[in-house]
Amino acid sequence: MTTEIDRGRPRPGAIPAAFSWIPLDRADALNHEPNPSRNIDNIDLKAGWPPRILEATSITPVETFSSPHYCSLRTRRRNIDAALAHPEVSKLLTGRWEVLGCNVVSERSQVATRRVRAHFFSYSANRIIEVCLDDLEVTAVAVKAPHEYPESPIEMAQAISVARNSPQLNGKVDGMDAHAILQVRADAFATGASTRCMLVIFTEKNDPTRELPVQYSAMVDLRAQSLMYVAFPCDEPGSPCGKRQAQ
Repeated sequence: MTTEIDRGRPRPGAIPAAFSWIPLDRADALNHEPNPSRNIDNIDLKAGWPPRILEATSITPVETFSSPHYCSLRTRRRNIDAALAHPEVSKLLTGRWEVLGCNVVSERSQVATRRVRAHFFSYSANRIIEVCLDDLEVTAVAVKAPHEYPESPIEMAQAISVARNSPQLNGKVDGMDAHAILQVRADAFATGASTRCMLVIFTEKNDPTRELPVQYSAMVDLRAQSLMYVAFPCDEPGSPCGKRQAQ
């Protein structure tokens, strides 16, 4: 049996497809009225936890399970401490460094040991240190290039803070949402090295009904904790009209 689709919408009596409604254009998407929620608006707020549906007659508790790849804060902390205690790791982590992440590679249900991979970044040496652990025992230590791990939450917070507090943007981005994505750029002084940077963009508050244009953007050098450039909107009086202002 096939699904009949007419301009992205199912005809009367047709079986809905996985995506039963597809907007024809941006205006069509903005004018779309989604079906009202059947349950979320009918939660009995006085019933406490767990949430219950108003006038529910049959309530069956459901047992919850954590993801097999879930890594608790305690597990991450223990593995990070074990990695930092390894002499090879402490030798490589010179100067200023940061913990990028700690993730489960395999669960006990799959193998006999719990394998975890921790990543650190030495900003002084401009390198990533990858540490593999089996049941809190370091099994391998490797040096990686600056781009070989995605942006971490702590780096995003640092970059956004540097951009917000810079003289060029201070006071101009108050109340705006900030977003950040990793950028590994060639060194501006042609030293042949690459540096771990973060592109920070500021938009109006999130609005699911329209696309939010970038108001300001800045490239933050995480090693130097400073701005490489700032781009201003064209409608700002006296601005370079979207051009980058080097620092």
